[in-house]
Amino acid sequence: MSLYAIKEQKIGPFAYQTWGSGRQTIIYLHGWQDNSNSFLPFQPFSEELYTHIALDLPGHGRSDWKSEDAFYYFIDYVYDLKSFLDLAQLAQCHFVGHSMGAMIANLFAACYPERCLSLALIEGIGIVNTPEPETKKQLINAFNSRDKLKQSTPRVYPDINTLAQLRCKVSDVSIDIATLLMNRNTKQHNQGVQLTLDPRLKQHSGFRFSVAQAKSALEGTIVPTLLILAEQGFAMIDKQYQLFKSCFDSLTIEKVSGGHHCHMENPEICCKLIARHQRSVSVS
Repeated sequence: MSLYAIKEQKIGPFAYQTWGSGRQTIIYLHGWQDNSNSFLPFQPFSEELYTHIALDLPGHGRSDWKSEDAFYYFIDYVYDLKSFLDLAQLAQCHFVGHSMGAMIANLFAACYPERCLSLALIEGIGIVNTPEPETKKQLINAFNSRDKLKQSTPRVYPDINTLAQLRCKVSDVSIDIATLLMNRNTKQHNQGVQLTLDPRLKQHSGFRFSVAQAKSALEGTIVPTLLILAEQGFAMIDKQYQLFKSCFDSLTIEKVSGGHHCHMENPEICCKLIARHQRSVSVS
């Protein structure tokens, strides 16, 4: 059991939470519209021989928003991760990602295998893609969502509980998990609480890889990879697995009970699976 306290830190535009002080570092990457609190349930079960860093991706949690003229393209998150590692002077790390964070991690591992000691993907693999015939539709939807955002004003909610209940309605998480996530995605307002998530996160992406491009980008990933799938997870994750499994030279599959946020519902078993995977890489 980990006895280390969680520390709040920031470097450049990146906020993160860290615990432990081991020789090797584990970087945790959360899903879309989540934040680093996604991995706080891991802390009591974390192995102390590692330094654990749970990152808030740009526009999420307490990290900075991108500049007013920027947008949130998936591929930019991969560069954001590289930028964070460079700022923190981390040459090599283990990576653990959930959902969108898993996809960021596997594309980073494909591009920079020399910086990855191991890869653990939770309910996420491959790259979200758009069929080539839908390229124009994707672009028009993106432009329409930008126009819609210009006409919107930030919403204020009465309290955290209201936001947590709304989160529960649009995802498969419990009220406790929703509250933990929303606590880091909000700030106090004189009329209640206000989201700190950048509203641009909800915009349609103007660009996505085609299937062929996505497979080409991930092809030949040599980093030893563990994929954790939830028994009641998203159906699209299994489809993504079938589509991209051939891109990984070494891929191990484990299933755990729970929904898409199975790592928050069952952190102990997920930690044990990930630790076993990381030890096997170190031994080899």
